[in-house]
Amino acid sequence: MATDVADDPDSKGLQSKEVGHSCGGKVRNTTSSLSRLVSYHALPAWMQDNPAIHTGYRPHMPSWRECMRSGLTTMHNETINIYTHLVGFFFFVGLGLYVGLYITSASPGRGQFAHVQSRMQQLAVHKHHDLADVQDLLRVPRHHGDDLEYSQTCSLIKMGAPDDEEAGPLRGRASYPVDELAMWLRRQPLLQLGELPCALSGDELHAAFERMLRSHRFAMLGMIVSAMVCTLGSTTYHLLWNHSQLIMRVFSRVDYAGIITLVCGHSTMATFYLFYCRPELIVRYNVMLVGISIPTVLLFFHPRFEFPEFRTIRAVLFTTFGVLGGLPLFHAGFMHRWTEDLYPMHLLSLGSSGILYVLGALLFACRYPEIFNPGKYDIYFSSHQWLHIFVLLGAIVHWVGCWYELGWRMEHGCLHSPL
Repeated sequence: MATDVADDPDSKGLQSKEVGHSCGGKVRNTTSSLSRLVSYHALPAWMQDNPAIHTGYRPHMPSWRECMRSGLTTMHNETINIYTHLVGFFFFVGLGLYVGLYITSASPGRGQFAHVQSRMQQLAVHKHHDLADVQDLLRVPRHHGDDLEYSQTCSLIKMGAPDDEEAGPLRGRASYPVDELAMWLRRQPLLQLGELPCALSGDELHAAFERMLRSHRFAMLGMIVSAMVCTLGSTTYHLLWNHSQLIMRVFSRVDYAGIITLVCGHSTMATFYLFYCRPELIVRYNVMLVGISIPTVLLFFHPRFEFPEFRTIRAVLFTTFGVLGGLPLFHAGFMHRWTEDLYPMHLLSLGSSGILYVLGALLFACRYPEIFNPGKYDIYFSSHQWLHIFVLLGAIVHWVGCWYELGWRMEHGCLHSPL
């Protein structure tokens, strides 16, 4: 590998020598960490991707250990790509553990659950007494109706009514208000107390609350796991891409699948909180998302899309897939005329992350800024590095917004926001 560097004139500028004296007084030469790097033209054809990045490439290394060591311990043009998503992977691992424990044991909904449970217990205590009072109230018109009918009959007899045929209609008209009073009482909400299940103050209420927590965990952890898959796949690809052409092709597909997985995780979490009180819409959008993602993954696994000339097409497809994943945001806005209480937070978090993703994809597709100044951004701030940074920031921004929505839904449910 050192021979390749020495034979390549473009890589001579990357070598530096430090002169020092050993204990025996002999002079020795040590090379810097960049001495193992080669230029773009010294790479095999299957490793050449971006001609605007002139130097800083790791050479072909058939050894797994050498790939790992050189990728993690030397400074090269993939270092930022590796460490942005490696750090991001461990960040999301810690975030997943925190979210799982928080939603399970310390979520704001625990206080609300205790409050509701206490109220239901009080309701169960008063329910029996309230029902007894209502039943006594219903007996009032029946009792007074009998007395009224008796008084009416006596009055009619005193008035000299000729027979029952004439007295009957009069008694019916006189008792009409009493019947109306009874019907009015039967329509009162107090009678619905008998339909309230007392079990809600016990196991059923607790089970319903646990189901709600599981749904929040599924949405939150689904997005976090998708981010972990994306960052780990990306890190592995950039760490091992110089091992062999086969390994590069395999892990480039893993990288593409990770990006699609991240978009699916974002869309699933966004749909869950956009239509929190409309579960049927959540199911429909998730089915549509899976139906789109499967053929997209299969398309990216086609060998033709691995070559650099399809770089722009890949970026366009990723952007299109991300835009389709954002359709629920616009649907929710039109459904509620953009006035739903949480909609500004939806728009801010999902919209901001979408802008970051699209911006990163555009820089990657256009190879900006290195295309305007080739060789200047070999180690730092190349388009691929900006893509990694924007993807990581987009995932974090969206999660922060949904974390706020989680607390809001735990406290208010669907009462203040029916969306």
